[in-house]
Amino acid sequence: MLRSQISKTLWRYLLYNFSGTFEKIDKSITSWMSKFGLLLLLSVGIVFFWFGILKFFPGLSPAQDLAIRTIDLLSFGLVPA
Repeated sequence: MLRSQISKTLWRYLLYNFSGTFEKIDKSITSWMSKFGLLLLLSVGIVFFWFGILKFFPGLSPAQDLAIRTIDLLSFGLVPA
């Protein structure tokens, strides 16, 4: 009972004292994402495209060994990699 009362009091204190700070942080992140969101989207798209293309060339993908070991570990060796 005491722990839940302390927890509620702490949450009230944090929300009351830091709500303005959280709003400022939220507004700054939202503003930054509105400016650079398209750039981030294109960057991630290029990375996904590049790793996708590398799948067609055996031995070139840096994630190939990791994928093979993961499949082998998760399938207990029942699925040939």
